Formats: sequence, structure tokens, C-alpha cells
Amino acid sequence: MVSVDTGVKIGFSYTLGGTVSSPARSDADPVPPVLESELEVAWDPSERWLRKKRPTTQINYKLYFNRFLDWGDLRFGFKTPAGFLAWAKRQKDGVVVEEAMESFAETQKRSARPTAVSAMKSFLERNGYKGLSKGIVPRYRGQFIKGYTREEIIQLLGYLDNPLQKLYVLMVKDTGFRARTVLSLKWHHLKPDVDAGKQYCHVYLEQKYYEGKKTAGLGFIGPDSLWMLNQLTNDGRVKINPGKCDTTRAEEDKWKCNCACVFPFSYRDIYAILLRANTKAALSDRIQPTHGLRKFFENALDKCEPALDKDKKNQLEGHSLGVRWNYTDQVESLRPLYERAYPHLSLSEDMAADKKVRVLLDQIKALEQRQAGYGDLKLLVDQLTLNQARMMRLLESKFGSEVKALAE
Repeated sequence: MVSVDTGVKIGFSYTLGGTVSSPARSDADPVPPVLESELEVAWDPSERWLRKKRPTTQINYKLYFNRFLDWGDLRFGFKTPAGFLAWAKRQKDGVVVEEAMESFAETQKRSARPTAVSAMKSFLERNGYKGLSKGIVPRYRGQFIKGYTREEIIQLLGYLDNPLQKLYVLMVKDTGFRARTVLSLKWHHLKPDVDAGKQYCHVYLEQKYYEGKKTAGLGFIGPDSLWMLNQLTNDGRVKINPGKCDTTRAEEDKWKCNCACVFPFSYRDIYAILLRANTKAALSDRIQPTHGLRKFFENALDKCEPALDKDKKNQLEGHSLGVRWNYTDQVESLRPLYERAYPHLSLSEDMAADKKVRVLLDQIKALEQRQAGYGDLKLLVDQLTLNQARMMRLLESKFGSEVKALAE
């Protein structure tokens, strides 16, 4: 039994399955509430905790943290973030706090436990509590879920009626960007290379897209996306901003930009649209409607022969930009690599046919090189045979019939 300062006795038990549990508290022995006034801080713990967090991270953290507060109110008496922080700082043994967090995590889905524990851990550490051990956040590795194939994307497009929805699919599979990055694109991100008439256009993103754990890659769009984009700009469905935008300042509210978003729908909307199209096309329900397009992109890069440089490939995918990104112009060095990979990304029959022809030509070239190698080997054998005959004649001239008899 572990006794905490508030006079509450908490017992811990572990089953053979590893589930963490605390004994139920009887109403006869209520836990005195934690008073927020006991914690004297000059800041808002919640605001400090969520400061600089991405909007999606804030939503997820708040969801599980509110669940934890409801759960902790019944067991430990704290109802608010400040109350939880005050309770945690009063515990002499950090194991008490860890046990409370792990016990709550056991009430959540296995896939949600890392996020739930991370929310509580980051809240405490951001507000000065250092009593948690390393490795408290559990790891969860889900099952492998395959992405789309080229044929499946073509089927998917056949069940999308809105050209903007089709453009979204084409741009995700061309850039490999995550869904929320593509949905936030504006005309000034595409304008420089589109106006220059380039066949493979870089998407010029601001610095904020390259901060945090899940950064965007140094992405491009190819002929598939450009064809649809030109159609939509000509029809007025995608608004062109002829002016020049200034998004160089660190503060986003000081940007000078009159561009509208290329895509007028939210993530929830496009997810539902693609899910419905998946169902109509009778595709596997295990394919992720939006993230499956990013997986198609990464699988396409893996098919390049010879293989792309690992660091360059990571920069295209957004897994690691590397230190060199700060010192060299990576865009122009990546453009020819992207062009080489595009036959594996394109949905065009002509591009697929060209890819097959190139494979056949490479095979023919390899056979010719092998045949040339066989010719060189034959010349070497003939040379050795000639040298052997010369040696025999030399020996016969010196030693006469003895050498001739030995050779026979």
C-alpha cells in the first residue's frame, strides 16, 4: 500500500495480463477535493501546455485530458488541470502519479493509449513537474495497411463527379503530402513554376510546413495534376491571383496574401467523399481513403531503378529534410529525380507504356553487355591457345623429341 499526502490510501495490483488497476473507493471514505488555490502559479497551466501545439494536436490532447479529469474526479478529487497539477506536485513518490496515468490509459483503446499518456505527461512536464520516468508513454505499432495501386486510383477517380475532388486525389498522389497540407494550398504555392511553364512544378511552402514531427516534403506536381489544374483555372473553378503575395514574415497574421484555398472543402468532407467513392468502386475497406494516396507515392519512389538516394528520397517524402537543406538549393537537385520517378506515379497509359519500353531497353542493353563480355572471354581463350602453341614449338626446338613425346 502506498500512502499519499492527502491521507488517501491507494493500492496497486497487476493481473497476469498486465492490466493496471486500483481498488474501488467506497463512499464511506471519500477523497477530499483538491483545491486549485493550493497551487500558486503565475500562468495558466492549460494555455502554457498547449502553446505552439498544432491545432489537431490540441484537439486530441484536450479530448483525452478531459476524459482523464472526469476519471480522476471520481478517484482522486481533482476536476481541473490546475487541480491535477497541484495533486501531482504534492505526491512524494512519482510512482503514484505514474500509476494514476497508467490506470487511466488502461480504460482507453490500445491504439489511443500513447496519445492519452503523452497528453498527461506533456501537461505535467510543461508546467514544471519532473517526477515521471522515461519510457512511460507506451508504444503501439498497428498492422500494415496497404496503399492504393495505380488501377485502384483510376477506379476511384471514376466515382468522383467534382473535378476539384479529382484534382485533390491527383495532387496528393503526385506530391505525397498529407491531407491537411494539400487542403491548405493556395495559388501562390504553385504560381512560380506554373507561370514559368515547367513540366514538373515545385510546391513552394512556407517555413511553418517544415516544423514539428510530421513535416511536408519538398514536393512537386507532375503532368497529371497540371492538366487538371489548367482545366480548372480556365473554367474559373480555381482562382488565380495575379498579384504577388508576401508570406516571408514569421507571424502569419502579418502575411500579405489575397489567395483563396485551391480546395474549398474540409478534411472531414473529403474523407467522407473518398470513403463513399471507395465503397462504390468496391475497393478494399482496409485502404485508408486519403493516406492511401500518400502510401502510393512512397511505394512509387521505391520502384525507381536504379534506386533513389536515400536522403533525397526522404526529402521528397517529408521524413527528414536533413542538414543540407539549410545550405544548398535542394529543389533543383530533386527536380530531375522526381522526373525520373514520375513514370511510376503517373496514371497515363502513355507514360506507363514508356516505362515498359524503357525497362525492355534496359534489359536489351544488359544482354548486349553480357554478350560483349562473352566475346572478350573468347578472345582471351584464343590468345591463351596461341601462346600455348608458341611455347610448345619453343620447347621442341630446345629439347627435341623428348618434349614431343611428353606432349603426346
